[in-house]
Formats: sequence, structure tokens, C-alpha cells
Amino acid sequence: ELTQAELPPELELSWFQEDWALGIGGVNHRLDPKRIAMSEFIDTSTPGVMKLARALNASALQGTPGSFDPSGFALAQDRATTNGLDPVLWAFVGKDLFQWNETDDDFDIYNSGTEPQNVDVMYKNGIQFGTNVVVPAWYGGTDANATPYFYIYKPVTGDAWVVSTVITTGARMKYMAKGRNASGDEMLWGGNNLGDTAINMNVGDTLANDATSIAVHADPRSAIAVNDMILIGPAGTQEIMLVTATASGTITVVRGYGTPAVTHADSQDIYLYQPHVIRSTSDPTNSGSWSSATTVGVDDQPITGLVFDEDNDVLFVTKTDGIYSVTSDGQVRNLTTLFRQAGHPGNFVGTYSWNHHILLPSGYGGLFDFNYENATVEDVSLRLAAPEETELHGVVLAMHGDPVNLFALVKDLTAETVYLLMANRVEFEGKTDFRWHVLSKTTAATAITDNQCTIMVDASRTGRRRVWVGISDTGASLTPKFMPYGNILDDLQDGYSATDGVVETTMWDANLPRVDKRVESIELETKNLGTTGHQIKVEFQLNQDGNWYNLGTANVSPFQTLKFPTGTVAKVLQLRLTFQKDSYTLGAAAGRLGPELYSFRVRGQLRPDASPVYSVKVYVADEVLLLNGATAST
Repeated sequence: ELTQAELPPELELSWFQEDWALGIGGVNHRLDPKRIAMSEFIDTSTPGVMKLARALNASALQGTPGSFDPSGFALAQDRATTNGLDPVLWAFVGKDLFQWNETDDDFDIYNSGTEPQNVDVMYKNGIQFGTNVVVPAWYGGTDANATPYFYIYKPVTGDAWVVSTVITTGARMKYMAKGRNASGDEMLWGGNNLGDTAINMNVGDTLANDATSIAVHADPRSAIAVNDMILIGPAGTQEIMLVTATASGTITVVRGYGTPAVTHADSQDIYLYQPHVIRSTSDPTNSGSWSSATTVGVDDQPITGLVFDEDNDVLFVTKTDGIYSVTSDGQVRNLTTLFRQAGHPGNFVGTYSWNHHILLPSGYGGLFDFNYENATVEDVSLRLAAPEETELHGVVLAMHGDPVNLFALVKDLTAETVYLLMANRVEFEGKTDFRWHVLSKTTAATAITDNQCTIMVDASRTGRRRVWVGISDTGASLTPKFMPYGNILDDLQDGYSATDGVVETTMWDANLPRVDKRVESIELETKNLGTTGHQIKVEFQLNQDGNWYNLGTANVSPFQTLKFPTGTVAKVLQLRLTFQKDSYTLGAAAGRLGPELYSFRVRGQLRPDASPVYSVKVYVADEVLLLNGATAST
């Protein structure tokens, strides 16, 4: 590459790079231009700039929740407190609700800590429907864990959250999505349902934990059929059972069907657990207005997500065995029949529609991109985008985005660590792909609770442009976190990470991977170095031998040159750059100026293999006697 050469081209080699917008996953510089191999706490999404990612800030909670398990967020218009000017940000931490305090920049507990539901429950991200915000809930106890629970909603005219238990039939669903019906009216859909059958136990005393025949007070066949799943018991002693027979006054069941069998008191309500059905409503404030159930496949493959790709009447339902479409006329189709043998219980949990890409996380780890127009599925997993970065090949826990940026929480393949990644769709050499950047890394004290991890993008007002992150750790009390993004000053709490950001470049072989090169120096073009402790540490690795050598630290902008040790020779060279800065005060101007790299240039030259040298002695004489006896003179 002669662009930056200063010596005659037959002498000098030059490795110059000034753009890393194609993100992580590169291996070889000449095969992977505009890429890096791996990074942590680094943002390379802006063409021509490599910089620290923004800080992932932990928010303070004013008030103590029952459990420190941030599981969801919501934006809600609130005429009662804001005159409808700005939406209020809410965070759901365990069963407690917290409202963002604009003055103090923290969360205040709702209703003095009195929860809408005093049950071990977790709330997911809210959905704006009309003037209300509806929030689905999952049961969080060890008995019937992660089953649907009563949703809550908040009207725009008041500051109180309401539980949907006026009429219990159909009022519990794990997943919700907003779309339209055939008339063009907005509808709210709920899937993976738990509803009251209006049938109660009538056993006279108690139901032993090994009894399989249950007497009921009415004929159950009007609501319960063979192979249905039922749930009996209050929160804390819930049990799921499989129905094997029904009669006029009894049902026969399999006990401990996924939950421990326990003893139940008489007269308990019997709930029908239908993880494979969906319902719709135009008024979620009336929990009795939900439609009758529409069956999507069978209950052995539960629903794991609902999504609309456009503002239309085609609902996409993800189940553990594929993705189905449900149209307003009731037609249900399996669009991905090749997933029929998949069946992993974590398949497609966290499905998200972004810019007409229906993204399907695999339960084993990885990500699929479903194209509805031609019913094709493309593997867009990080194992393809970043094949050597195996820690990123784990499960995608949550996704959310704006029109330009897609954010994802990815769990380490083998460790209790969660990475926050950002992706953009970038075109290069005629191909447009997801390009990923690793913004943060959170390692659990004990273990990550996968189904409580969440993301929500909030760009609702001037001075607040951020992605909110909820991560639950069984061994630590975590609060909601946020990371500003976008341009500087898009968020009044901008600040770059005080944690070192590390970049490993692709490997450079100068198009001659089998030939030795002597490397001379590296010149860095930077900004903001030398102030408030900003610097970039440079290390290098030769021939992938696993040993990293410290070359020095750049602390002068805009240009600084570091010399390699004399005689440094390698067939392949790789760099590691560590961006360092002092800690910062949130909101302070100095915190908004992190170290930035605009280009680097490595200079070297070919060093061919040594030629062997032989010592030769030559004797020159005249009047030599030839073989025939004559004497010759030359």
C-alpha cells in the first residue's frame, strides 16, 4: 500500500488505516478492510474515528425495591404531572415501579413503595396503546416461574398504575404487540395466555400432592379438554398439571408437570394455561374485553414473542418451532417449517422487528434475520460476523433500537457476562450487513438471570438520548443503567467510559504472509490526548505467538511517532490499542472529551531470507600442462 509511503516503493512497506466503521470480526487487514478484530468499551461506528464508548451509568434509586431485578422500562405521557409536554420514564425493578426524577436525575419509588401487585412478579417493557401504556408481567417465583401474570396499565389522565383484574378471564399474557384489524383500527394482541376457567376444585378437604383425580364443582368439559395444561394454587404454591381425562365432575391429571407437586386447599381456582394462544382487544383497560383465543400451533411449542413488521394487520407469532403469521381474517400459517425440529425452549425469546428485519434470537445462541417478503431466513449470527470472538457467540437476550442504531444484549457463550453491542447496517463493496461494535461488558458476581435482561431506547426529549439497560444478577443488587449515544451533547449526561477501552486490530502481512518484514515505527493521528490523563497505550504481537510487547504510550495530539525496538522482524504484525483516561464527573465538560484515534501508519520494509555465503579460493596460472602432455599458454 503506497498511499502513505515516504521512501522509494521498492524499499518501504506501509500499513495505513483511517476507518473502522465495519466493526469487529476482522482477521486479516487486506481481506477485512475497515474492520478491527475485537474491542471492549470502544465505538468505531463513526467513519474515521475510533473512540471510547460512552459510560454505562448506574442510576440511583430513591426507595428500596423488594428485589434489585431491573426487568423493564416504559415511556408514558402523563397529563397529571407534566401537562402532557414530555413523557415520563419508568423503570420496573422487581415488583416495584420507579419514576424518573428530572430534577435529581434518579428514580423515585412509586406510591411510597406500595406495589401494584404485592407478588413476586417482574414487568417487561411497556407498550403505548392509545393514551395508555400497557405493561405485561411475568411471575417470578420458583413455583411456575416465568408464567404469565396480570398486566398493569397507566392512563394518561392520572398517575396511578392499574392492575387488570376486574375480570380475570384472559387477563394474563406474557407477550404483547400493537397492530391493526381488517378495518384499520388499532388492536393490542397478547400471547402465551393464562386465564380463569371459572371452575373451582371441590375435593372436600385438601388435594394431596400425589392425587391425580380432582373433583370440581361444575362440569369442566365446557372449558377444559384432554391435553390442556391447568394451573392451580395461589402465588407461592402454584402447580402446573397436564389433563389426561375429563368427566362431568372430575378431571384426571399428571402431577408435577414442569413444577413440583404440592398440596392444595379446597375451592382453589383452576386456570387454563395456554402458551400457544393469542387474544386481542381494542380496550386493555377493560380486562374482560379480550377476544376468544386463537390457537397457534400446539401447546408443546409455546409462544415466545409477538411482533408486527409494519403498521398493518399481519401479526407474526414466534414459537419454539418457528415463526407463524396470523392475519385479520384468522388464517394461521407456519412461515418457517424448517424450524419444526428445533424446539429449543429459548428459541426466539426477545424477537424484535427493526427496519423490516425480523430478528430471531436462537435458543442455542446466534441470530436469524427473517424476510417476510420471500419467507427466507438468513443467519446473521456473531459467529459469522466475528468468527474468532467466541465469547460473543452466546444467546441474544434483548434488542431495541432507533431508525439508525440497533442495540443488543449478548450473553457470553461460556461465562456469566453480558455485552452491550450496537449494530448499524453498513454497505461496503456492494454488500450491506450488520456491523457490530462492543460498547460495554458487565460480569455478574454470581449469575445472570436471562429472562430479566432488557433494553429500551429513549430519545424522547432534548437532553436525553440514551439506551436503558436492565441486568439482574443473583449475587448483586443492580439498578437500571443507561448509556448516552449519538453526537456529543445529545445527552446532558454525556461522558466517556472511565474504564480502559481495548482494541485488537486485524493482522497485517503486507500481502506477503510468508516473508519477513522489519517494522520501524508507528505514527498515530489523534485528538484530545495529553489532557486529563488521556492517552493511548500501544502493544504489538509478532507472528501470532501470543506474546504482547509494550511499545509505549501516545500522549500528544495530533501526531506522535513511537519507534519499534531495533531489529523487530515479523511475517505478521498485530496491534493492541488501549484507550485510557482519568475518571470524570458526570455532566462535566471534561468527561465529554475522550481520547480519539483518527489514523495510524506503521512503517517497515521487506527483509528477505538471508542468502548463504561461501568462501572461495581461486588459483590463476600460466603454462599449464594439459592431459595430452602439451604445455599451453593462455
